[in-house]
Amino acid sequence: MAFPLLSHSRSDSPLLFLLDIGDSFMKSAQIRQGKESLDILSLSHKKTDALSWKKDVERMRESAMAHYGKPDAVLLSFPPTIFRAKLVEYVLARKRSGPISDREAKTLEKEMESKAEEDIKEYFSRVLGITPAELVVPRVSVLERKANGYAIEDFRGIAAEQLLVRYLGTCIPRRYTDEIAGIPDVSLVHMAEGAARFFPGVRGDSAFIDMGESMTHVAMVRQGTLLSFQEFKGGAKYFTHYLERILGMQDASARDLKERYAQGEFSQPLRAKLHSAFLRESERWATLCVETLCSGERVLGSRIFLSGGGSLLPEVQSVLREKLREALGEHVTISSFTPSLCAKNDKFPGSGNPLYTPMLLLPYALK
Repeated sequence: MAFPLLSHSRSDSPLLFLLDIGDSFMKSAQIRQGKESLDILSLSHKKTDALSWKKDVERMRESAMAHYGKPDAVLLSFPPTIFRAKLVEYVLARKRSGPISDREAKTLEKEMESKAEEDIKEYFSRVLGITPAELVVPRVSVLERKANGYAIEDFRGIAAEQLLVRYLGTCIPRRYTDEIAGIPDVSLVHMAEGAARFFPGVRGDSAFIDMGESMTHVAMVRQGTLLSFQEFKGGAKYFTHYLERILGMQDASARDLKERYAQGEFSQPLRAKLHSAFLRESERWATLCVETLCSGERVLGSRIFLSGGGSLLPEVQSVLREKLREALGEHVTISSFTPSLCAKNDKFPGSGNPLYTPMLLLPYALK
């Protein structure tokens, strides 16, 4: 089952309903999408789980429609443990000489796209431990084309011996696409697809790090092109679990303590005690983060954009900054990637909370 991105020709500023289902929380937003930025009407989040998420989606959609009317599209994303993204690259040596005809270009594109879809299924079949037949690739998008080493928009009319195509593909178990098939006007969109189109508008090379609940995503952009998209096991819930262990707290209480600490609450003695706990977990997380950033092609002069609710902990940014300086031997700018950077209006509830930012990248996949 394919989930193509929907056309919004019926409106210059379509009304979109965004839903980002996480491991424990579901985030939602109502927005109007402009040509250059988003007009954010509302942001919210609530607890959910594997048993109730579908009913929660239906209730939140009905509530949003009651306030704002029927959306032009529903953009939906699943947890990173379920919904995956991967970059693949193919190099082809042409056997023919002369310019590429329309027919040859269509054949090449079709063959390479089919190959990309097949390889992505095979890869995540091994990762998830299920058969390729149980997986769906909602979309494969071209990130970059090159002919004899030069970037091009289209293969047609190009006389070249060596061709290169880089794709971004998404993958999810089929049972999830079957469950959402009844939602009207739904598009299944991965954060990586939005990042691939948002960051070309940011000057210079950069990296985007999203600390999710259980996984952290690291996207690297060079000269406006998504260079890599990787993930590692580690995120905000590990900070919560650490508090549970050392303080003997329940999950909800530990999460509340963590969030209030990030907002600057509590007395100095208590903050000092919590600082030691968060510093230890930040060391572990930042080490994995730096290893991921340095594992492939390094983005020189990087500006790091950091998002996710856990990124509000002051220890996270300070430890990551120091470890990057040690690894790269240079200063790296780390900026909190907040919803206000995606929006034309910056005076709305949640505008400064990076918890919502990954969800707000989803509409950029429509551009």
